[in-house]
Amino acid sequence: MEPNYFQYVIIFIFALVTFNLVLTLKLIKLISINHSLNTIKSPLKIGSTLVNFSAKQEFNNTEVDFTNNSSALVLIFLNSDCQACKEKINDVNEIINLSIDQNVYPYIITAEPNKKFHSFLNNTYLLEYLLLVDNSTYDKLNPQGASPSYLFINESNVIEAEGFIGDENWTGLKRQLNYQEERATNEKFNTHSI
Repeated sequence: MEPNYFQYVIIFIFALVTFNLVLTLKLIKLISINHSLNTIKSPLKIGSTLVNFSAKQEFNNTEVDFTNNSSALVLIFLNSDCQACKEKINDVNEIINLSIDQNVYPYIITAEPNKKFHSFLNNTYLLEYLLLVDNSTYDKLNPQGASPSYLFINESNVIEAEGFIGDENWTGLKRQLNYQEERATNEKFNTHSI
């Protein structure tokens, strides 16, 4: 018995439905991947209160407690295995240098082993700003493990900005700190010249 026209049509429709199903499943997979990439944006929500935490300051081996913090903070998240982090060290240097006299306290936060991170920072003065936290605290501060990233926390312990080092908010903070430094320098100069 030879296949008739009707059987060919059924086989063709079955092939089309199968092909359509495969394409639909691939499209769903692409959409879900894209959606998950778009939803992972911030370590913590802007406007939320910073979680209370404590950390060990590597440089002098003391415990630093951030419970009821009342100072402006820049929390910087770097990873020693991250090439982009290595490329942002100069930006980190600049923010730290600008922050020093302006009641803004910058800290580099890590849960990595000491020796590995010391090597990453090339045993520079940046080690003075290194805070070691345990993994659970790191996950609370930076749930997505984003790096090179930051959190800006105001004096009320509220997260004002977050993002990746070098982005618009980071650049805005540098401009603001530069402006405050120039203003303070001008005020000192004007006071001494009178």
